[in-house]
Amino acid sequence: MNKPNQTGSGVAAGITVVCMILIVLMVGGGLIFFVMLRRSVQEEALQRAIRAEQMAMAAAVKQRHIAEDARSAAQQAASELQAQVAQLANQQPANQHPASLEGQDQNSPHVEPKSSDPSTATGDPPSTLDRLRWLVNHWHSADGAKSSEEHWIGPRGGLMLGVNRSIYSNGKASFEYLRIESAGEDQVVYHASPMGRSETKFPLVEIGNERVVFENPAHDFPRRISYWLDGDHQLHARIEGEINGQPRQQEWVWSAAP
Repeated sequence: MNKPNQTGSGVAAGITVVCMILIVLMVGGGLIFFVMLRRSVQEEALQRAIRAEQMAMAAAVKQRHIAEDARSAAQQAASELQAQVAQLANQQPANQHPASLEGQDQNSPHVEPKSSDPSTATGDPPSTLDRLRWLVNHWHSADGAKSSEEHWIGPRGGLMLGVNRSIYSNGKASFEYLRIESAGEDQVVYHASPMGRSETKFPLVEIGNERVVFENPAHDFPRRISYWLDGDHQLHARIEGEINGQPRQQEWVWSAAP
């Protein structure tokens, strides 16, 4: 009479054991999954940190290369300017403008031109270039990591030579060769060659007391270049023109470098 009850109890006990085993397996599997997921997240975070460090190192190396390239470009610009000055000094008489040699008969008697240096003048009014001697200096300005400088040497042989260099906050640099040259009777032209490329000419259109303006109406930007000294003996330079039909201008203010 009690045998069926004992069988049913055994089945129930077996089912209970199976359920407990399943529960244990599920809990254990969940724990294993959680551990693996946590490890995967940690590994991914580590890989991200490694990549970020590698990118930072690459950026630092690139920044250093940019700074080195900027220094090399500036040194090359200064060397080329010095070479131009030396070449002009060796090839031309001190007070003769190169343009005056064009078309000159080599067999004709040589006529010494008037000196452009007021110290050797004979009472004649100063030339247009002599009136720009206030430009002659090493001009400089700095704002944090950014800096700008322009260097002009005095008029001689019918021209003034200048060079401009700007260093930007990203470490990159730009430079420009400059020349103000007599082009004939009371004609003066400003030549600009940014980054050593082909030059653009800007004839003089206005000159006053420590102020001068050059302009090329056919050029979009810059179209007009102005220099002037203010009351604090700071040199201002402004370029004006149009970009995509919109008026644009940019201005620099420099002090004489110590």
